Amino acid sequence: MAPATRCDGHRGAVKVPDGVNLSASIERVGFADKCGAFNLGVDPAESIGARNAFEQMLAYQMAAAYKRAMEMLARAAEHHDPAEQVRFAFGTLSGMHERLEGDASTVRGRNQ
Repeated sequence: MAPATRCDGHRGAVKVPDGVNLSASIERVGFADKCGAFNLGVDPAESIGARNAFEQMLAYQMAAAYKRAMEMLARAAEHHDPAEQVRFAFGTLSGMHERLEGDASTVRGRNQ
């Protein structure tokens, strides 16, 4: 059996990709990797059965936003001042709420 690679979980959304599709896919994966969200993005993309590049991109964006939010919440917990903890947590959670509302709208549109 061949050894697993980082891209084994990343399946193409285009049946016969052209140069633009391949270039965009490589760029999308590269950005996700730079954000430290490649592995976090592949799992939900497969879980939702991403059917195209747009849905894969949303999965990576959600993963990157999730990663950043968790990092910010961890930073909030490190503060000794409760007011700073609340400020960091509130800012993080309000940003995530807006992001999730947009993603939920996209998913609702997909399922109609």
